[in-house]
Amino acid sequence: AATEFDTHTLTAANGTVTIVHPGTTTITATFDGSATYMGGTASYELTVQKATPVLTFSEATATATYGAAYTGPTLTVTPEGLLSDVTYYSNDNIGNVAIIDDNKVVIKGKGTAKIYARLYLSSNNEYYEGVETYYTLTVSPATATLAFANSSLEGKVGKAVNSPAVTTTPASLTVKYSSSDETKAVVNETTGVVTPLREGTVNITAKVDDGHY
Repeated sequence: AATEFDTHTLTAANGTVTIVHPGTTTITATFDGSATYMGGTASYELTVQKATPVLTFSEATATATYGAAYTGPTLTVTPEGLLSDVTYYSNDNIGNVAIIDDNKVVIKGKGTAKIYARLYLSSNNEYYEGVETYYTLTVSPATATLAFANSSLEGKVGKAVNSPAVTTTPASLTVKYSSSDETKAVVNETTGVVTPLREGTVNITAKVDDGHY
């Protein structure tokens, strides 16, 4: 007896067929005949599809804080030999939350983004289909600190006066000012200049006006 097939697609030994490459082949078994039986053949067509790799992140979601070091979920690829072919991208096309630089996640601001791992092989790999997976990254704003140089200030009705200097950490953050009682004093929200309107005590508050904090 003999078996015929396309050796580019599979191999066979001792009746065992081993698939070696995607494709289509016709497998034919031939019996040469014997003293008792006439010879004959039988065949079937075998189609071998490309394999689909498996990409899995260790976590489906991840959290980060703006300005802090970030290490994302671990990616597992089966088969392992394809790990070096993986590329990453973010669905944050504007780049407000997270971007990919040199296959690494770079945090740009607070918000939510999907981080994708992609194995795009369908057009240039003989054995595997392309596949991708993702996890959802949520970035929280960082915590800033700020303080006035002085805790109190005196002024005269109708005469504008500058608020005490404000120090922020990190430095040079944009600050927005507000008054607790605008019937007593108003404050320019950008410059911090206070204009007293009548006698009394009022609280002037400085708040960080930055989307990252």
